[in-house]
Amino acid sequence: MVVSNNTNTTAIPTLLSDYSSYIILAIQVLLFIIPILFFVYYMRRMGIGVGNRKKELEAKMRNIPSVSWEQIYDMKELKQKLLDISNYVMSRKRAYGVILFGPPGTGKTSIAKALANNLKWNYFELRSSDILSKWYGESEFLLENFFNTVELNVPAIIVIDEIDGFTLRREGDIHEVTHRLVNILLNRLQDIHDKRLPVIIIGTTNLPQEIDEALLRPGRFDEIIYVPLPDEKAREEIWLGYTKGLSVDCKLLANKSNRLSPADIKEIVESVSIECSKEGREPTTQDFIRYLDNFKPSVSIQTLIKFENLSKKYSRHKLGEKPYGIANIKWDDLGDLDEIKKVIRESVELPMKNKDIANKLGIKPVKGILLYGPPGTGKTSIAKALANELQASFIVVSGDEISSVGPFKAGELIAEKFHIAKDNSPSIIFIDEIDMIARTRGENEWRGALTELLSEMDGIRENEDVIIIGATNRPWDLDPALLRAGRFDRIIYVPPPDYEGRVKVLKVLTKGLSVDEEILNKVSRMTNNYTPADLKLVVDEIRRNLLKEATSTGNIRTSLNFDDFVRVLAYIKPSVNVELLKMYEQFRVER
Repeated sequence: MVVSNNTNTTAIPTLLSDYSSYIILAIQVLLFIIPILFFVYYMRRMGIGVGNRKKELEAKMRNIPSVSWEQIYDMKELKQKLLDISNYVMSRKRAYGVILFGPPGTGKTSIAKALANNLKWNYFELRSSDILSKWYGESEFLLENFFNTVELNVPAIIVIDEIDGFTLRREGDIHEVTHRLVNILLNRLQDIHDKRLPVIIIGTTNLPQEIDEALLRPGRFDEIIYVPLPDEKAREEIWLGYTKGLSVDCKLLANKSNRLSPADIKEIVESVSIECSKEGREPTTQDFIRYLDNFKPSVSIQTLIKFENLSKKYSRHKLGEKPYGIANIKWDDLGDLDEIKKVIRESVELPMKNKDIANKLGIKPVKGILLYGPPGTGKTSIAKALANELQASFIVVSGDEISSVGPFKAGELIAEKFHIAKDNSPSIIFIDEIDMIARTRGENEWRGALTELLSEMDGIRENEDVIIIGATNRPWDLDPALLRAGRFDRIIYVPPPDYEGRVKVLKVLTKGLSVDEEILNKVSRMTNNYTPADLKLVVDEIRRNLLKEATSTGNIRTSLNFDDFVRVLAYIKPSVNVELLKMYEQFRVER
């Protein structure tokens, strides 16, 4: 038995050793075959994926847009600009890149499609959703294939819709695929320019600040154009286009549709038309007005302000002297302030408008003006009137805007505003509520912003034609470093108007109404310490009373009597008290 046990024990290892070589061989075969199977499976999936995505992309490239040139009812200047670019591309046999940016719904993509339709050029549309893929290498393959196809079919228009979708800034933590796509796009755009192919590249975006800076330089995208919301005249053209065949007052509708985009107007026309068709009739002007009364614009005020600021930073052309939202105010619109207007004209306007004479006499325009006084005395209007007179870009830095970014980012905002002003000179930087950031530094959480402001003011050169105007209701809170010569050279008190000033203000405010001059004289005697803003409130209230009277009697009265003013003055009092005026006078004397 002992011998038998020993025999069995030795037999088992012998059996294992006989099969071990087979087991090892099987494992090696599996380790070799399994990766091959995975590779074949992956390549088949890739082939199917790329093939399908490639077919989809090519189908889009063959899809010539149906939007006609005539269906772009507004943007006449932009349409002409794009036609000029197309002539330039064909005559010079070279590529040209344009980025169109602006609020959603302004027609950026539509005008690009209409241009292709009008020129009858080959049309290629690229969206980030067309090429971004989860499969490794597929996105790069599709992008390369897209540009290869374009180069074989010139002249052509490339529309890269929502270009910010895959051309994000390469700084920071972005996906590796996005980084590679940006590099490919940069190289292929450069190739198109280097090969002098007749191609117009149009990129559309709502987020120009998110695009890689390397893409924005000339040679890739030669021009950056802001597409704003339509003004009243343009809105009238849009209403005429969308309501063709209807008997409606498009001029009135344009007036009632402030801040609406072309997409908003199209939506309103379609919605009203559907509702009226259910009732078996055509839409009327009143139908549209009723709908407008309850319609909220798709672009908010905050968004609009953001885009206006972006337009000043990114548009490669001079700003107009009347940016969106800035009233067309002239010196003649300011009824009073004759002495202040004289000082500002002599300090700024004369030297800038007569540079040759001023240079010979060694006279330089004042670079900084501080306006201080009670609220409502016209400080902002003075700055706007000066900008209008000089035909200068008017760049506002408001307390609300600065507070929205916080103390740590305020310095960057101020530096950016000064860069914009220098790029668009002659310009006026108007810093409203300057006391918010410019209080004495010992008790000022905004001292970083104040330091940046002082540095920027000191860095303005004499030949840059940039003027800083600050406005404040609390001059005694300002840091003394801001008030020294070389920064704010003119510190001007803007008081409530005197008797003669109030007469002039009332004459301006009552334009369009019939009122005897003697009545205005009497009212002026009764309104001591009333600011121009207070007087405007009085006249506006009188106009509202006239409206109530007209709706009840059916007669519109435009002539004013003394009692009209007396009734309103009984409850509208001056916003400035004697104690506050004494504080301003004391500051003026101590200065």
